[in-house]
Amino acid sequence: AATPSAPSSSSSQPPAAAAAQRPFVLNRPFQQKLEAHFLEVPLPPQPAVAAPTSAQESALHAHAVARWEALLRWVTSCSQESGRPQPAPSPDVVRVCERLALKEQDQLTSKGFCFVLNDRQCQLWTLVLAFFDELLDEAALEAAAAKPTAGAAATAPARKLGPLRLALFLSDAVLGSRLRAKVGGPQEQRFLRFLADIGVLMPGGEVYDCTPAALALYQKDVAFSLARSIAGSDLFALGQGPNGATAEAVEPDLKAEQGIIVESNFKVYAYTSGPLHATLLGSFCKIIARLPNMVVAQLAAETALQAMKRGICIDNIIRYLESTAHPRALKRTRAGDPIVPANVRNQLEVWESSRSRTASARAVLFEWGPEEPMAAEDLEACRAAAQAAGGLLWATPATEVSDAAAAAAAVAEASLGGAAGGAAVGAVAHPLRLAVTPEVAARLRALLNQRRRPTQRPVSRAR
Repeated sequence: AATPSAPSSSSSQPPAAAAAQRPFVLNRPFQQKLEAHFLEVPLPPQPAVAAPTSAQESALHAHAVARWEALLRWVTSCSQESGRPQPAPSPDVVRVCERLALKEQDQLTSKGFCFVLNDRQCQLWTLVLAFFDELLDEAALEAAAAKPTAGAAATAPARKLGPLRLALFLSDAVLGSRLRAKVGGPQEQRFLRFLADIGVLMPGGEVYDCTPAALALYQKDVAFSLARSIAGSDLFALGQGPNGATAEAVEPDLKAEQGIIVESNFKVYAYTSGPLHATLLGSFCKIIARLPNMVVAQLAAETALQAMKRGICIDNIIRYLESTAHPRALKRTRAGDPIVPANVRNQLEVWESSRSRTASARAVLFEWGPEEPMAAEDLEACRAAAQAAGGLLWATPATEVSDAAAAAAAVAEASLGGAAGGAAVGAVAHPLRLAVTPEVAARLRALLNQRRRPTQRPVSRAR
């Protein structure tokens, strides 16, 4: 259904490179069918909305931050640390998180760590796409349980495409854009409730208002700005700020003071009042101090390596530190410096590369003494069999095997115990060794049983 565009005749690139860079476009008949398929059931007209006031913008921003951090607190199991009642996720959000395997027995999984440290746009789309997959699975189960009818076959596309059309509608939305609460069928309304629960929409009676999280689905700069809103989220969740002030009144000041600063001495300062980001920092940093509005941490090899064992990669850590950067850290970019100091980034990469240099695995070691006859031949036969089966881990180099064969021949010639035989055996003091996987070891034992002489007993032990 796709046709390549014609390559430029003036291109001097090799054919393979030109083919790799050549753009592909859908052919016109397929475009028309796809357009008709998506627009078969158009969205009803939505109510017009005036530009939101600053108070309304603050309310939308506070809702997006509060709902998102309530979700992350539930995923990271740190909601009980705040000591305040927190709204629980909806059943749809819980099912989506279970589908993504973000947590298991109230503990973050490796996928969960990567999710919470990812950038906001990727996090939102991960949840939205998992929700679509959940709908498709439910539709498949219902179709398998019910008898297929012509009416069911006709309504199936509309049931699947309704939420997708709503998601595409958000690509043209602006802050404060409204969607009717009764739009579409039950699947569309369920999707709207799901978006409201993750902070993309804010319910308001008969309509849903688009929050900054709705813009973050399609705009990287909005997602980056929203990710730095971490300081007063626990207060926003309750609709009030310090000294009883409303969230709308305190939010602009908090926004200018919140975020994370990484220093070149590996110290990390997080200006936040809630436990969420202290928990996230604790997943790869050593927490030194917790103050009412700040967390002090230290990047260290031990905690970084422990994070890598749980599936967190350096890209996740750096992306999180950059997306939640304090405004003072963002000023470094004006001077051409990175948000995360170069020496810190390089050291994190060194720790990651040092961990990936070595790996451990169970193995079975075969040994032959230098005085054993046919040792070199048995080793070569086992090496060939293990290599063919894909289970060879290590073997004595070929030069040492040749020396062992020569020594064995000298021993055979001096079988009467002459000095030459003893010198030959002493010249090759190291035994011959072969390391293979446990799955291949059983085959090699069977092979050796066929070749074994009465005096030939190779040793096998697992390491």
